Amino acid sequence: MSANIPEPDYCGQVAGISVPVPHFGCLLSYEQFDQVRDRLVQHAIPFVVEPYTRYEAR
Repeated sequence: MSANIPEPDYCGQVAGISVPVPHFGCLLSYEQFDQVRDRLVQHAIPFVVEPYTRYEAR
């Protein structure tokens, strides 16, 4: 992990949510998503954008 992370200097709109640049997303199963989100919350990791499902499987 690098400590050289630039501060977000621009926010774009993604699905009506202001998203900072740089950012990342990941593809997870629903079970994995719940596990990762719960662990981050348990460890009081702050979110710039709360975890959410952007593209739901049909």
